[in-house]
Amino acid sequence: MDAVLALYFFGVIIGHGISIGNRTQAAYDAAKALALGQSDFCFLLIYGGTGNGKSHLANAVTIALNLQGRDCRLYDVADLLSHLRECVGDNTIEAEVKLLKEMYALVLDDFKPEYATAWGADRIEEIINFRYRASLITMLTTNIDVTQIPDRIVSRFNDPEMSKAVFNQGVDYRMRRK
Repeated sequence: MDAVLALYFFGVIIGHGISIGNRTQAAYDAAKALALGQSDFCFLLIYGGTGNGKSHLANAVTIALNLQGRDCRLYDVADLLSHLRECVGDNTIEAEVKLLKEMYALVLDDFKPEYATAWGADRIEEIINFRYRASLITMLTTNIDVTQIPDRIVSRFNDPEMSKAVFNQGVDYRMRRK
């Protein structure tokens, strides 16, 4: 029943933001497979232009996994880095990073290298590297060219043994409203 409910909500969330067509089908299919445990990959990178549904897919994956009783959290990368900086101040950084490393699934939305100081970039890389070695579900979305993602991060999402990188070619849905 949980998987049926997750599939239903996956469709509802997607239906409120993007239309699935030839330009977005590959991203939709990969996210859906990851969310429903039907993929042969545990690392998923979805990249493409602004407003083409990447964040909707990230939300759908998170909700679908949570509905199945899986511990999954979604973070906007800028917000996550701000949160981690606050954790330094109250001496909870190690516990928070450990949680991010070990949870069942982690979805990082809107990755941009300019968000991170050297410290922040090191923390994101530490979390992703741990999750990669442990083969834990990890999803990353970005609207930048993948060549701008640090090599040590993007290489984990390009490993054909356990990863999938999908270029979402959809157009900005906000522009279609006009």
